[in-house]
Amino acid sequence: YRELAKEKGNIFFSPWSLSSALSMTYEGARGQTAEEMHNVLHLSGNESERRQSFSLLDQRINANDSGYILSTANALWVDEDYSLTAEYRDLVEETYHARATNLNFQEESETARAVINSWVEERTQGKIIDLIPAGYIHSLTRLVLTNAIFFKGTWKSEFDRELTENEVFFTAEGQPVAVPM
Repeated sequence: YRELAKEKGNIFFSPWSLSSALSMTYEGARGQTAEEMHNVLHLSGNESERRQSFSLLDQRINANDSGYILSTANALWVDEDYSLTAEYRDLVEETYHARATNLNFQEESETARAVINSWVEERTQGKIIDLIPAGYIHSLTRLVLTNAIFFKGTWKSEFDRELTENEVFFTAEGQPVAVPM
């Protein structure tokens, strides 16, 4: 958060969404990479417990009776030279409710970029357009991990607009600005 907060403007990020995306990536890692990811993410050593926890939490957060809309766009996009097993694809889809797909980054990088951007735009209800800029994916790209989240909801306890008054607010530069509070 400290790094993101250095940028100007509003920030929304979801530790759950990031954890989920990195955990599904971990599922495909082996050797030292898997060991390092396991240690950094503090994942459960019990494979069944870990997977069930992610799946149940995702189902609970995305319940139809929740009163809000939450949609994640977590996916692994892998160059077609690195085949994905059906077992891994199924695991990502069933446990993490995400996608793992092969694309041709080497010969059709712009087509691959368009596929990824279109999928993210659809999953975020048009709020995130062109996540990956032109030229970003090229012949040396081997893996793209997308992690985007769309949330639309109302406050549990809505603010009473009648209580709003103009007050002085000081910007990061110390300038006073009148804003409704």
